[in-house]
Amino acid sequence: MKKIVRLTESELINLVKRVISEEKIVIKETTTTMGGVKVTTTGKANIKIGGHLYKTKIESPVYTGPVAISSIEEVDGAWYGKNYKFTTNKGQTKTFDKDDVDNAIKNGNGKATFSMGGSLGKIILTKIS
Repeated sequence: MKKIVRLTESELINLVKRVISEEKIVIKETTTTMGGVKVTTTGKANIKIGGHLYKTKIESPVYTGPVAISSIEEVDGAWYGKNYKFTTNKGQTKTFDKDDVDNAIKNGNGKATFSMGGSLGKIILTKIS
């Protein structure tokens, strides 16, 4: 049995405003600088690097597939130096050496395809625009 719900105009407007405000939290963009290049997360399985938009795919021993990177954070390395911690929209994290990522971003910015990371997991970036 279907149930019909009737809303007044003001109730409908409030509902739409609430949905939009909740979506803003999900699609929030964060920007950081990596290898001297501005990198922006998009809340989708894309990332902006400099003036280019890239589709992201993660490859690791435990996971392979498109991934939405929700944040990138510089963190201390386990033993020394600095790393970047990538967090997905599903709460998964993957940490890569800062110097390796900076070099990949600097040298790959504008290329059709390049990757960040190493044998324990990498992010494959394919240029969309």
